[in-house]
Amino acid sequence: MVEKTLVRLENISKTYPDGVKALDNVSLEIYPGEILGLLGENGAGKTTLMRILYGEIKPSSGKIYIKGQEVTFHGPWDALRHGIRMIYQHFSLVDEFTVMENMHLFMSTINKKVTIDETRKKVEEFLQTLGFQIPLDEPVGRLPIGVQQKVEIVKSLITGAEILILDEPTSVLNPIEIEELFRLIKTLREKGVSVIFISHKLKEIKELTNRVVVLRKGRKVGEAETASVDESTLAKMMIGEELPELTQTGRASLSNLSKEILVLENVEVKGDKEQSTLKGISLKVRSGEILGVAGIQGNGQKELAEAIIGLRKPVKGRILFENEDITNLSVEERLKKGVSFIPESRKIGLIGEMDISANILLTNHIHLVNRFGVIQTRKLEDLSLKVMKDYEVFATSPKVLVKHLSGGNQQKVMTGRELVKNPKLLIAMEPTQGLDVKSTQQIRRLLLDHRDKGGAVLLISSDLEELLTLSDRLVIIFNGKITAEGAPSEFTVEKIGLCMGGSC
Repeated sequence: MVEKTLVRLENISKTYPDGVKALDNVSLEIYPGEILGLLGENGAGKTTLMRILYGEIKPSSGKIYIKGQEVTFHGPWDALRHGIRMIYQHFSLVDEFTVMENMHLFMSTINKKVTIDETRKKVEEFLQTLGFQIPLDEPVGRLPIGVQQKVEIVKSLITGAEILILDEPTSVLNPIEIEELFRLIKTLREKGVSVIFISHKLKEIKELTNRVVVLRKGRKVGEAETASVDESTLAKMMIGEELPELTQTGRASLSNLSKEILVLENVEVKGDKEQSTLKGISLKVRSGEILGVAGIQGNGQKELAEAIIGLRKPVKGRILFENEDITNLSVEERLKKGVSFIPESRKIGLIGEMDISANILLTNHIHLVNRFGVIQTRKLEDLSLKVMKDYEVFATSPKVLVKHLSGGNQQKVMTGRELVKNPKLLIAMEPTQGLDVKSTQQIRRLLLDHRDKGGAVLLISSDLEELLTLSDRLVIIFNGKITAEGAPSEFTVEKIGLCMGGSC
Protein backbone atom coordinates (compact mmCIF):
# COMPACT_ATOMS: atom_id res chain seq x y z
CA MET A 1 0.00 0.00 0.00
CA VAL A 2 1.28 3.47 -0.88
CA GLU A 3 1.85 5.32 2.39
CA LYS A 4 0.85 8.78 1.21
CA THR A 5 -2.84 9.42 1.85
CA LEU A 6 -4.76 10.90 -1.06
CA VAL A 7 -7.93 11.69 0.90
CA ARG A 8 -8.66 11.58 4.60
CA LEU A 9 -12.15 11.98 6.04
CA GLU A 10 -11.94 12.73 9.75
CA ASN A 11 -14.87 12.31 12.17
CA ILE A 12 -17.53 13.10 9.59
CA SER A 13 -21.05 13.45 11.04
CA LYS A 14 -24.29 14.45 9.37
CA THR A 15 -27.52 15.23 11.23
CA TYR A 16 -30.55 16.46 9.28
CA PRO A 17 -32.99 19.14 10.55
CA ASP A 18 -35.58 16.48 11.46
CA GLY A 19 -33.07 14.92 13.88
CA VAL A 20 -32.09 11.94 11.73
CA LYS A 21 -28.38 11.18 12.20
CA ALA A 22 -27.13 9.78 8.90
CA LEU A 23 -23.43 9.67 9.83
CA ASP A 24 -21.76 9.48 13.22
CA ASN A 25 -18.01 10.29 13.42
CA VAL A 26 -16.92 8.32 10.37
CA SER A 27 -13.23 8.40 9.44
CA LEU A 28 -11.50 6.74 6.50
CA GLU A 29 -8.51 7.12 4.21
CA ILE A 30 -8.17 6.68 0.44
CA TYR A 31 -4.78 5.92 -1.09
CA PRO A 32 -3.50 6.51 -4.63
CA GLY A 33 -4.16 3.67 -7.05
CA GLU A 34 -6.43 1.51 -4.90
CA ILE A 35 -9.96 0.16 -5.18
CA LEU A 36 -11.73 0.81 -1.90
CA GLY A 37 -14.98 -1.01 -1.23
CA LEU A 38 -17.62 0.88 0.76
CA LEU A 39 -20.02 -1.75 2.07
CA GLY A 40 -23.26 -1.44 4.02
CA GLU A 41 -27.00 -2.01 4.09
CA ASN A 42 -29.47 0.46 2.62
CA GLY A 43 -29.49 3.50 4.88
CA ALA A 44 -26.05 2.75 6.33
CA GLY A 45 -24.73 6.13 5.15
CA LYS A 46 -22.52 5.02 2.23
CA THR A 47 -23.91 7.39 -0.39
CA THR A 48 -24.30 10.24 2.12
CA LEU A 49 -20.62 9.98 3.04
CA MET A 50 -19.56 10.03 -0.59
CA ARG A 51 -21.88 12.91 -1.44
CA ILE A 52 -20.09 14.85 1.30
CA LEU A 53 -16.75 14.00 -0.31
CA TYR A 54 -18.21 15.09 -3.68
CA GLY A 55 -19.35 18.44 -2.23
CA GLU A 56 -23.08 17.85 -2.69
CA ILE A 57 -23.82 17.73 1.04
CA LYS A 58 -22.18 19.70 3.81
CA PRO A 59 -21.20 17.69 6.90
CA SER A 60 -22.56 18.75 10.29
CA SER A 61 -19.04 18.26 11.66
CA GLY A 62 -15.73 16.75 10.67
CA LYS A 63 -12.89 17.57 8.29
CA ILE A 64 -11.81 16.63 4.77
CA TYR A 65 -8.14 16.52 3.80
CA ILE A 66 -6.92 16.25 0.19
CA LYS A 67 -3.23 15.35 -0.13
CA GLY A 68 -2.69 16.49 3.46
CA GLN A 69 -4.40 19.87 3.07
CA GLU A 70 -7.72 20.60 4.77
CA VAL A 71 -10.41 21.64 2.28
CA THR A 72 -13.95 22.97 2.47
CA PHE A 73 -16.30 22.12 -0.39
CA HIS A 74 -19.12 24.54 -1.20
CA GLY A 75 -20.42 22.37 -4.03
CA PRO A 76 -19.41 19.64 -6.52
CA TRP A 77 -17.46 22.20 -8.54
CA ASP A 78 -14.92 22.37 -5.68
CA ALA A 79 -14.62 18.58 -5.65
CA LEU A 80 -14.16 18.57 -9.42
CA ARG A 81 -11.23 20.97 -9.07
CA HIS A 82 -9.60 18.47 -6.71
CA GLY A 83 -10.02 15.59 -9.16
CA ILE A 84 -13.04 13.94 -7.50
CA ARG A 85 -15.83 12.55 -9.68
CA MET A 86 -18.99 10.66 -8.66
CA ILE A 87 -21.07 8.45 -10.96
CA TYR A 88 -24.54 7.55 -9.74
CA GLN A 89 -26.80 4.61 -10.63
CA HIS A 90 -28.83 6.98 -12.82
CA PHE A 91 -26.49 8.53 -15.36
CA SER A 92 -26.24 12.29 -15.98
CA LEU A 93 -26.40 11.95 -19.76
CA VAL A 94 -28.67 13.63 -22.32
CA ASP A 95 -30.17 10.76 -24.35
CA GLU A 96 -30.83 12.91 -27.43
CA PHE A 97 -27.22 14.17 -27.54
CA THR A 98 -24.45 12.16 -29.14
CA VAL A 99 -21.65 10.74 -27.02
CA MET A 100 -19.39 13.51 -28.23
CA GLU A 101 -21.93 16.22 -27.41
CA ASN A 102 -22.32 14.81 -23.89
CA MET A 103 -18.53 14.75 -23.45
CA HIS A 104 -18.17 18.32 -24.62
CA LEU A 105 -21.06 19.51 -22.46
CA PHE A 106 -19.27 18.20 -19.37
CA MET A 107 -15.84 19.41 -20.48
CA SER A 108 -17.18 22.93 -20.99
CA THR A 109 -18.35 23.07 -17.36
CA ILE A 110 -14.69 22.69 -16.37
CA ASN A 111 -13.19 24.83 -19.16
CA LYS A 112 -15.58 27.15 -20.98
CA LYS A 113 -13.06 27.85 -23.73
CA VAL A 114 -12.53 24.23 -24.82
CA THR A 115 -13.67 23.46 -28.38
CA ILE A 116 -15.50 20.31 -29.45
CA ASP A 117 -12.51 19.34 -31.62
CA GLU A 118 -10.22 19.57 -28.59
CA THR A 119 -12.68 17.46 -26.62
CA ARG A 120 -12.82 14.83 -29.38
CA LYS A 121 -9.03 14.62 -29.51
CA LYS A 122 -8.81 14.12 -25.77
CA VAL A 123 -11.59 11.49 -25.75
CA GLU A 124 -9.96 9.53 -28.58
CA GLU A 125 -6.62 9.57 -26.74
CA PHE A 126 -8.27 8.21 -23.60
CA LEU A 127 -10.14 5.50 -25.47
CA GLN A 128 -6.90 4.38 -27.11
CA THR A 129 -5.15 4.32 -23.73
CA LEU A 130 -7.98 2.31 -22.16
CA GLY A 131 -8.19 -0.08 -25.09
CA PHE A 132 -11.86 0.07 -26.01
CA GLN A 133 -14.14 1.87 -28.43
CA ILE A 134 -17.28 3.96 -28.03
CA PRO A 135 -19.34 5.24 -31.00
CA LEU A 136 -18.77 8.96 -30.43
CA ASP A 137 -21.35 10.20 -32.94
CA GLU A 138 -24.19 7.94 -31.82
CA PRO A 139 -27.02 9.36 -29.65
CA VAL A 140 -26.52 8.12 -26.08
CA GLY A 141 -30.13 6.91 -25.81
CA ARG A 142 -29.49 4.28 -28.48
CA LEU A 143 -26.55 2.71 -26.66
CA PRO A 144 -26.70 -0.30 -24.30
CA ILE A 145 -26.59 0.51 -20.58
CA GLY A 146 -23.06 -0.87 -20.25
CA VAL A 147 -21.77 1.45 -22.97
CA GLN A 148 -23.57 4.42 -21.41
CA GLN A 149 -21.75 3.67 -18.18
CA LYS A 150 -18.42 3.70 -20.02
CA VAL A 151 -19.39 7.10 -21.44
CA GLU A 152 -19.91 8.38 -17.89
CA ILE A 153 -16.55 7.02 -16.77
CA VAL A 154 -14.62 8.39 -19.76
CA LYS A 155 -16.42 11.71 -19.30
CA SER A 156 -14.97 11.84 -15.80
CA LEU A 157 -11.49 10.77 -16.84
CA ILE A 158 -11.01 13.38 -19.57
CA THR A 159 -11.46 16.10 -16.97
CA GLY A 160 -8.61 14.76 -14.83
CA ALA A 161 -10.27 12.45 -12.30
CA GLU A 162 -7.93 11.15 -9.60
CA ILE A 163 -10.72 9.71 -7.45
CA LEU A 164 -13.70 8.00 -9.08
CA ILE A 165 -16.72 7.21 -6.89
CA LEU A 166 -19.03 4.55 -8.33
CA ASP A 167 -22.41 4.23 -6.59
CA GLU A 168 -23.87 0.70 -7.01
CA PRO A 169 -22.54 0.59 -10.61
CA THR A 170 -23.59 -3.00 -11.40
CA SER A 171 -27.29 -2.70 -10.51
CA VAL A 172 -28.45 -2.40 -14.14
CA LEU A 173 -25.73 -4.42 -15.91
CA ASN A 174 -25.75 -7.95 -17.30
CA PRO A 175 -22.90 -10.39 -16.45
CA ILE A 176 -20.85 -9.58 -19.56
CA GLU A 177 -21.14 -5.83 -18.89
CA ILE A 178 -20.17 -6.35 -15.22
CA GLU A 179 -17.08 -8.27 -16.30
CA GLU A 180 -16.12 -5.48 -18.72
CA LEU A 181 -16.69 -2.85 -16.01
CA PHE A 182 -14.43 -4.70 -13.58
CA ARG A 183 -11.69 -4.93 -16.21
CA LEU A 184 -11.98 -1.19 -16.79
CA ILE A 185 -11.82 -0.41 -13.07
CA LYS A 186 -8.69 -2.55 -12.68
CA THR A 187 -7.12 -0.76 -15.66
CA LEU A 188 -7.85 2.59 -14.02
CA ARG A 189 -6.18 1.37 -10.82
CA GLU A 190 -3.08 0.41 -12.79
CA LYS A 191 -3.00 3.95 -14.19
CA GLY A 192 -3.06 5.45 -10.70
CA VAL A 193 -6.75 6.35 -10.40
CA SER A 194 -8.30 5.62 -7.01
CA VAL A 195 -11.77 4.05 -7.20
CA ILE A 196 -14.36 3.99 -4.42
CA PHE A 197 -16.81 1.18 -5.13
CA ILE A 198 -20.11 1.54 -3.21
CA SER A 199 -22.00 -1.72 -2.96
CA HIS A 200 -23.99 -4.09 -0.77
CA LYS A 201 -23.00 -7.13 -2.86
CA LEU A 202 -20.44 -9.17 -0.97
CA LYS A 203 -19.18 -11.17 -3.95
CA GLU A 204 -18.44 -8.04 -5.95
CA ILE A 205 -16.57 -6.47 -3.03
CA LYS A 206 -14.48 -9.63 -2.64
CA GLU A 207 -13.74 -9.94 -6.35
CA LEU A 208 -12.81 -6.35 -7.07
CA THR A 209 -11.54 -4.35 -4.12
CA ASN A 210 -8.19 -4.11 -2.32
CA ARG A 211 -9.62 -2.83 0.93
CA VAL A 212 -13.12 -2.60 2.39
CA VAL A 213 -14.75 -0.24 4.88
CA VAL A 214 -18.08 -1.33 6.40
CA LEU A 215 -20.75 1.10 7.60
CA ARG A 216 -23.77 0.24 9.72
CA LYS A 217 -26.44 2.73 10.82
CA GLY A 218 -24.20 5.67 10.04
CA ARG A 219 -21.14 4.37 11.84
CA LYS A 220 -17.93 2.75 10.67
CA VAL A 221 -17.98 -0.76 12.14
CA GLY A 222 -15.11 -2.43 10.31
CA GLU A 223 -12.18 -2.13 7.93
CA ALA A 224 -9.98 -4.83 6.41
CA GLU A 225 -7.79 -5.85 3.53
CA THR A 226 -10.36 -7.60 1.35
CA ALA A 227 -8.26 -10.68 0.73
CA SER A 228 -8.01 -11.35 4.48
CA VAL A 229 -11.73 -11.40 5.27
CA ASP A 230 -14.46 -13.81 4.14
CA GLU A 231 -18.00 -13.01 3.00
CA SER A 232 -19.69 -14.29 6.16
CA THR A 233 -17.56 -11.99 8.33
CA LEU A 234 -18.39 -9.02 6.09
CA ALA A 235 -22.09 -9.90 6.24
CA LYS A 236 -21.99 -10.04 10.04
CA MET A 237 -20.24 -6.65 10.20
CA MET A 238 -22.77 -5.19 7.79
CA ILE A 239 -25.99 -6.32 9.53
CA GLY A 240 -24.72 -6.91 13.06
CA GLU A 241 -25.65 -10.59 13.21
CA GLU A 242 -25.10 -13.92 11.50
CA LEU A 243 -27.13 -14.18 8.30
CA PRO A 244 -28.89 -17.56 8.04
CA GLU A 245 -28.15 -19.32 4.79
CA LEU A 246 -30.98 -19.28 2.27
CA THR A 247 -31.65 -22.90 1.40
CA GLN A 248 -34.02 -24.50 -1.06
CA THR A 249 -36.48 -26.94 0.46
CA GLY A 250 -36.30 -28.91 -2.77
CA ARG A 251 -36.74 -27.68 -6.29
CA ALA A 252 -39.94 -28.52 -8.07
CA SER A 253 -39.76 -30.93 -10.99
CA LEU A 254 -42.14 -31.49 -13.86
CA SER A 255 -43.10 -34.86 -12.41
CA ASN A 256 -44.33 -33.52 -9.05
CA LEU A 257 -45.90 -30.27 -10.25
CA SER A 258 -49.67 -30.19 -10.35
CA LYS A 259 -51.62 -28.12 -12.82
CA GLU A 260 -50.66 -25.44 -15.31
CA ILE A 261 -51.74 -22.09 -13.91
CA LEU A 262 -50.59 -19.86 -16.77
CA VAL A 263 -50.13 -20.65 -20.44
CA LEU A 264 -48.99 -18.20 -23.11
CA GLU A 265 -49.55 -19.31 -26.69
CA ASN A 266 -47.59 -17.49 -29.39
CA VAL A 267 -48.14 -14.09 -27.74
CA GLU A 268 -47.08 -10.99 -29.62
CA VAL A 269 -47.08 -7.57 -27.97
CA LYS A 270 -46.20 -4.10 -29.24
CA GLY A 271 -44.15 -1.69 -27.19
CA ASP A 272 -44.71 2.00 -26.46
CA LYS A 273 -43.39 2.98 -29.89
CA GLU A 274 -45.65 0.47 -31.67
CA GLN A 275 -42.78 -1.88 -32.44
CA SER A 276 -43.09 -5.59 -31.68
CA THR A 277 -41.38 -6.30 -28.35
CA LEU A 278 -42.73 -9.81 -27.74
CA LYS A 279 -42.47 -11.94 -30.86
CA GLY A 280 -44.40 -15.16 -30.48
CA ILE A 281 -43.71 -15.99 -26.81
CA SER A 282 -44.98 -19.34 -25.57
CA LEU A 283 -44.44 -20.49 -21.97
CA LYS A 284 -46.12 -22.29 -19.08
CA VAL A 285 -46.09 -21.66 -15.35
CA ARG A 286 -47.30 -24.40 -13.01
CA SER A 287 -48.52 -24.30 -9.44
CA GLY A 288 -45.74 -24.99 -6.96
CA GLU A 289 -42.89 -23.68 -9.13
CA ILE A 290 -40.86 -20.54 -9.70
CA LEU A 291 -40.22 -19.87 -13.37
CA GLY A 292 -37.30 -17.46 -13.74
CA VAL A 293 -36.98 -15.09 -16.69
CA ALA A 294 -33.53 -13.73 -17.52
CA GLY A 295 -32.71 -11.07 -20.09
CA ILE A 296 -30.97 -7.77 -20.65
CA GLN A 297 -33.21 -4.84 -19.81
CA GLY A 298 -35.40 -3.85 -22.76
CA ASN A 299 -35.75 -7.25 -24.41
CA GLY A 300 -39.44 -7.69 -23.63
CA GLN A 301 -39.54 -8.67 -19.94
CA LYS A 302 -41.58 -5.62 -18.93
CA GLU A 303 -44.05 -6.15 -21.78
CA LEU A 304 -44.35 -9.83 -20.83
CA ALA A 305 -45.38 -8.94 -17.28
CA GLU A 306 -47.74 -6.20 -18.43
CA ALA A 307 -49.43 -8.54 -20.92
CA ILE A 308 -50.05 -11.15 -18.21
CA ILE A 309 -51.44 -8.70 -15.65
CA GLY A 310 -53.57 -6.95 -18.30
CA LEU A 311 -51.81 -3.61 -18.68
CA ARG A 312 -50.88 -4.35 -22.30
CA LYS A 313 -53.10 -6.21 -24.77
CA PRO A 314 -51.51 -8.76 -27.12
CA VAL A 315 -51.96 -8.20 -30.83
CA LYS A 316 -51.62 -11.92 -31.42
CA GLY A 317 -51.85 -15.15 -29.43
CA ARG A 318 -53.70 -16.20 -26.27
CA ILE A 319 -53.17 -16.02 -22.51
CA LEU A 320 -54.80 -18.82 -20.52
CA PHE A 321 -55.24 -18.80 -16.74
CA GLU A 322 -56.39 -22.11 -15.28
CA ASN A 323 -57.46 -23.13 -18.80
CA GLU A 324 -59.61 -20.00 -19.19
CA ASP A 325 -58.82 -17.47 -21.94
CA ILE A 326 -58.13 -14.17 -20.14
CA THR A 327 -56.54 -12.38 -23.11
CA ASN A 328 -59.23 -9.69 -23.16
CA LEU A 329 -59.97 -9.44 -19.44
CA SER A 330 -59.26 -6.26 -17.48
CA VAL A 331 -56.64 -5.93 -14.75
CA GLU A 332 -59.33 -5.98 -12.08
CA GLU A 333 -60.88 -9.16 -13.47
CA ARG A 334 -57.47 -10.84 -13.42
CA LEU A 335 -56.89 -9.72 -9.82
CA LYS A 336 -60.20 -11.32 -8.85
CA LYS A 337 -59.09 -14.61 -10.42
CA GLY A 338 -55.90 -14.71 -8.34
CA VAL A 339 -53.19 -12.92 -10.32
CA SER A 340 -50.91 -10.55 -8.38
CA PHE A 341 -48.11 -8.28 -9.55
CA ILE A 342 -45.01 -6.77 -7.93
CA PRO A 343 -43.76 -4.07 -10.36
CA GLU A 344 -40.09 -3.48 -11.09
CA SER A 345 -39.80 -0.30 -9.05
CA ARG A 346 -41.09 0.88 -5.69
CA LYS A 347 -41.60 4.29 -7.29
CA ILE A 348 -44.11 2.69 -9.66
CA GLY A 349 -45.80 0.33 -7.20
CA LEU A 350 -46.13 2.64 -4.19
CA ILE A 351 -47.30 6.20 -3.58
CA GLY A 352 -44.87 7.76 -1.15
CA GLU A 353 -47.20 10.53 0.00
CA MET A 354 -49.78 7.95 1.13
CA ASP A 355 -49.56 5.85 4.27
CA ILE A 356 -49.01 2.09 4.51
CA SER A 357 -52.74 1.31 4.78
CA ALA A 358 -53.62 3.35 1.71
CA ASN A 359 -50.90 1.64 -0.32
CA ILE A 360 -52.17 -1.79 0.77
CA LEU A 361 -55.69 -0.75 -0.25
CA LEU A 362 -54.52 0.01 -3.81
CA THR A 363 -54.45 -3.65 -4.87
CA ASN A 364 -56.79 -5.08 -2.20
CA HIS A 365 -59.77 -2.79 -2.78
CA ILE A 366 -61.81 -5.68 -4.21
CA HIS A 367 -62.06 -7.18 -0.72
CA LEU A 368 -62.04 -3.95 1.28
CA VAL A 369 -64.59 -1.72 -0.47
CA ASN A 370 -68.26 -2.64 -0.15
CA ARG A 371 -70.86 -2.50 -2.92
CA PHE A 372 -71.68 1.09 -2.00
CA GLY A 373 -68.07 2.17 -2.62
CA VAL A 374 -67.28 2.64 1.09
CA ILE A 375 -63.92 1.51 2.46
CA GLN A 376 -64.28 -0.96 5.32
CA THR A 377 -61.77 0.78 7.57
CA ARG A 378 -61.66 -1.89 10.30
CA LYS A 379 -60.88 -4.62 7.76
CA LEU A 380 -58.24 -2.40 6.15
CA GLU A 381 -56.56 -1.72 9.48
CA ASP A 382 -56.57 -5.42 10.37
CA LEU A 383 -55.10 -6.36 6.99
CA SER A 384 -52.46 -3.63 7.26
CA LEU A 385 -51.40 -4.82 10.72
CA LYS A 386 -51.26 -8.39 9.41
CA VAL A 387 -48.99 -7.35 6.51
CA MET A 388 -46.74 -5.43 8.89
CA LYS A 389 -46.51 -8.36 11.30
CA ASP A 390 -46.25 -11.25 8.84
CA TYR A 391 -43.80 -9.53 6.52
CA GLU A 392 -41.75 -7.71 9.18
CA VAL A 393 -42.47 -4.16 8.08
CA PHE A 394 -40.81 -1.95 10.69
CA ALA A 395 -43.01 1.08 11.31
CA THR A 396 -44.82 2.49 14.34
CA SER A 397 -48.28 2.15 12.72
CA PRO A 398 -50.05 1.65 9.38
CA LYS A 399 -50.46 5.45 9.25
CA VAL A 400 -46.75 6.04 8.60
CA LEU A 401 -46.15 7.55 5.16
CA VAL A 402 -44.44 5.11 2.81
CA LYS A 403 -41.83 7.71 1.83
CA HIS A 404 -40.53 7.60 5.41
CA LEU A 405 -39.81 3.86 5.23
CA SER A 406 -36.45 2.38 4.21
CA GLY A 407 -36.17 0.76 0.78
CA GLY A 408 -36.34 -2.70 2.31
CA ASN A 409 -39.50 -1.91 4.27
CA GLN A 410 -41.11 -0.35 1.21
CA GLN A 411 -40.37 -3.51 -0.74
CA LYS A 412 -41.89 -5.64 2.04
CA VAL A 413 -45.06 -3.53 1.95
CA MET A 414 -45.30 -4.02 -1.81
CA THR A 415 -44.57 -7.74 -1.58
CA GLY A 416 -46.72 -8.36 1.49
CA ARG A 417 -49.84 -6.71 0.11
CA GLU A 418 -49.73 -9.17 -2.81
CA LEU A 419 -48.75 -12.33 -0.91
CA VAL A 420 -51.31 -11.73 1.85
CA LYS A 421 -53.95 -12.55 -0.80
CA ASN A 422 -52.29 -15.94 -1.36
CA PRO A 423 -52.45 -15.47 -5.15
CA LYS A 424 -52.52 -18.41 -7.52
CA LEU A 425 -49.97 -16.58 -9.69
CA LEU A 426 -47.46 -13.97 -8.52
CA ILE A 427 -45.55 -11.97 -11.11
CA ALA A 428 -42.47 -10.53 -9.39
CA MET A 429 -40.30 -8.07 -11.32
CA GLU A 430 -36.89 -7.20 -9.85
CA PRO A 431 -38.17 -7.96 -6.32
CA THR A 432 -34.82 -7.32 -4.59
CA GLN A 433 -33.18 -4.70 -6.79
CA GLY A 434 -31.39 -2.09 -4.69
CA LEU A 435 -31.95 -3.94 -1.41
CA ASP A 436 -29.28 -4.80 1.13
CA VAL A 437 -28.30 -8.38 1.86
CA LYS A 438 -30.68 -8.90 4.79
CA SER A 439 -33.75 -7.44 3.04
CA THR A 440 -32.85 -9.37 -0.11
CA GLN A 441 -32.81 -12.63 1.78
CA GLN A 442 -36.14 -11.87 3.47
CA ILE A 443 -37.87 -11.19 0.14
CA ARG A 444 -36.36 -14.30 -1.47
CA ARG A 445 -37.54 -16.41 1.45
CA LEU A 446 -41.08 -15.07 0.98
CA LEU A 447 -41.06 -16.10 -2.69
CA LEU A 448 -39.84 -19.60 -1.82
CA ASP A 449 -42.45 -19.93 0.92
CA HIS A 450 -45.22 -18.95 -1.51
CA ARG A 451 -44.01 -21.56 -3.97
CA ASP A 452 -43.81 -24.20 -1.24
CA LYS A 453 -47.46 -23.49 -0.38
CA GLY A 454 -48.42 -24.33 -3.96
CA GLY A 455 -48.39 -20.86 -5.50
CA ALA A 456 -46.97 -20.18 -8.95
CA VAL A 457 -44.31 -17.46 -9.31
CA LEU A 458 -43.05 -15.81 -12.49
CA LEU A 459 -39.76 -14.23 -11.40
CA ILE A 460 -38.32 -11.60 -13.76
CA SER A 461 -34.91 -10.49 -12.53
CA SER A 462 -31.60 -9.09 -13.75
CA ASP A 463 -29.83 -10.73 -10.78
CA LEU A 464 -28.52 -14.03 -12.11
CA GLU A 465 -27.59 -15.31 -8.65
CA GLU A 466 -31.20 -14.75 -7.63
CA LEU A 467 -32.55 -16.59 -10.66
CA LEU A 468 -30.19 -19.53 -10.24
CA THR A 469 -30.95 -19.76 -6.51
CA LEU A 470 -34.74 -19.49 -6.63
CA SER A 471 -35.90 -20.80 -9.99
CA ASP A 472 -37.19 -24.32 -10.63
CA ARG A 473 -37.04 -23.61 -14.37
CA LEU A 474 -35.35 -20.82 -16.26
CA VAL A 475 -36.10 -19.14 -19.58
CA ILE A 476 -33.88 -16.58 -21.28
CA ILE A 477 -35.38 -13.87 -23.44
CA PHE A 478 -33.58 -11.93 -26.17
CA ASN A 479 -35.10 -9.47 -28.62
CA GLY A 480 -38.61 -10.52 -27.67
CA LYS A 481 -38.05 -14.25 -28.08
CA ILE A 482 -37.19 -17.12 -25.76
CA THR A 483 -33.71 -18.29 -26.73
CA ALA A 484 -33.13 -20.96 -24.06
CA GLU A 485 -35.07 -22.91 -21.45
CA GLY A 486 -34.15 -25.50 -18.85
CA ALA A 487 -33.35 -26.31 -15.23
CA PRO A 488 -30.92 -23.92 -13.46
CA SER A 489 -28.40 -26.79 -13.22
CA GLU A 490 -28.13 -26.73 -17.01
CA PHE A 491 -26.82 -23.15 -17.01
CA THR A 492 -23.70 -21.35 -15.88
CA VAL A 493 -23.53 -17.59 -15.40
CA GLU A 494 -21.35 -17.41 -18.51
CA LYS A 495 -23.86 -19.39 -20.61
CA ILE A 496 -26.74 -17.23 -19.40
CA GLY A 497 -24.76 -14.09 -20.27
CA LEU A 498 -24.17 -15.36 -23.80
CA CYS A 499 -27.83 -16.27 -24.28
CA MET A 500 -28.91 -12.88 -22.94
CA GLY A 501 -26.73 -11.30 -25.59
CA GLY A 502 -28.19 -13.43 -28.39
CA SER A 503 -25.24 -15.82 -28.72
CA CYS A 504 -26.95 -18.96 -27.55
